[in-house]
Amino acid sequence: MRLLNGRSPLVVSPPLVAEPADVERFLNALDATLAQGMARLVTRFVRERVSTLW
Repeated sequence: MRLLNGRSPLVVSPPLVAEPADVERFLNALDATLAQGMARLVTRFVRERVSTLW
């Protein structure tokens, strides 16, 4: 699998013991992030990560 951000993949690694509230919190946070839209996420990524290389 090839990722857009190379060395900074999205890794979901829950603890060995997770309460339903923990899972709900994660899903809410992921949903809020994805709701920003791909264009906004990519723009922010380029601004914060790529532009610092020049």
